Order: sequence, then C-alpha cells, then structure tokens
Amino acid sequence: TAPGLFKAFLKVIRMGKPFRQEVPYRHKGTERWFSLLALKFDDGVLVMSEDITGRKRIEEENLRLTLES
Repeated sequence: TAPGLFKAFLKVIRMGKPFRQEVPYRHKGTERWFSLLALKFDDGVLVMSEDITGRKRIEEENLRLTLES
C-alpha cells in the first residue's frame, strides 16, 4: 500500500539500507506488477521500478500447472 511504501522509504533515508519489494498495481480493471528498489541518495531516497508483470504471469501459470499435476 502507498502508506506502507512511504514508511519503508522513510526507513531507507534514516537507516541507509536498501529496500526491495514486488508490488501489485491495480487501475481501471487491470493489474500490473512492479519490482521496486529504494536507495538512500544524499538526504533523500531514489526509487527505481521495473514492470515485472510478464514474469509474474509466468510464475502464476507454472504454479497452476504444478498444482494440477
């Protein structure tokens, strides 16, 4: 959630430890997945994101096939 991410980013600033998390994003009936990486940068935070929706869909399909067999 956005408030949870904000707290995590504040912790990055205070502690200086990187934060990494995969998060879903839902908007107007679609769902995408993003990998987030937050790093301390000067007295703030630098956040990078990568769309990993394709990889997550493959993982879900592999899990479904494993459970069916």
